[in-house]
Order: sequence, then C-alpha cells, then structure tokens
Amino acid sequence: MIRRLSLIVVFAAFCGAMSLAEGATPVLRQKTLAGLSKVAVVIEPLRPDVADHVTSAAQLKADIQERLRKAGLQPTEDVGAPYVCVTVNSMKAGDKRWVFAIDVAFRDLVRLDRDATCSTLATTWKTGGLLALDEDNLAKLRDSLLAYVEEFALDYTASNTKMTPAHAKSIKPQR
Repeated sequence: MIRRLSLIVVFAAFCGAMSLAEGATPVLRQKTLAGLSKVAVVIEPLRPDVADHVTSAAQLKADIQERLRKAGLQPTEDVGAPYVCVTVNSMKAGDKRWVFAIDVAFRDLVRLDRDATCSTLATTWKTGGLLALDEDNLAKLRDSLLAYVEEFALDYTASNTKMTPAHAKSIKPQR
C-alpha cells in the first residue's frame, strides 16, 4: 500500500512539474489564440484497459470538435494546421482505482524573433490536472476531458471577442 501510494505521489509530482514548466499567465495564454480560425484535434491513444470503459476516441474527437465549433473555430483535418492535443496518462492505483493525468494543449507553428527562418511547432496554451476514479466511474473521465476543452474554448472566445471601451476599463490587470 505504501509503495503504491509512493508511486501515485511520484506520478502526480512528475505531471505537476510538466505543467509548471509550460505554464503561462492567463492573458498570455489567451493572446496565443487571437486570430485563430481553424484547428485540428488530436486524441492520443488511451490504454486499452481504460478505453473499454470510456467513449471511443472517435466520439470524443467529435464531441471536442462540436464544442470548438460552438466557440467559433472551424475544425479541420489539415496536416500542419494548429491543433489541440488531448493526452491522458493513466496508472492503476489498486484493484479498482485509477489515477489519470489529463493534458489538453494547443500547439501552433512559432518562429524565433532572432531568426525568422527557424520555426517549429510549440505548445502555446495548456491546461490539465490529475483525476482519481474508481473503475465503476471511469465514464467521468470523458466529462473531465471536456471540461478542460471548455477552458480552451472560453480562452479562445475571450481572445477573439471585441470589447467595448467601457468593458476594457472595467477589467483589472492580474498581478
């Protein structure tokens, strides 16, 4: 039991360190989404023993694309398009208990200021977290994934909505 708990703590610390390494302020996260019109969706494969309890990857992708459409984004299958990538790492934490590290990231082509000929895909927006579920409740994993996609959709909407001068004045800068 102590060994299993130790593994969970190490798993959580590793996932948390990854999130901190790519963290950004909310304003910067939103700015990276400004002017975006279309986006691809990539779902990294789930472990087969988890996928059996959750909706199919195709259905999850369709659900994500629908939410992005509602936010005003056009889903695309274009190779090379900016994309939202959903990754779920999982670990069995007992006979009927699972721990998940959920990551929703937006990756876009970026170019170096110091050398405009150097460009690469990079994560410019990211969210995620940890979730522990009993095997009987694994369907809740889908709801958690969609909640993180909703966070992306809200940031996209906020960065692509014109504000009135009065509204802009009412927003206090974050410190």
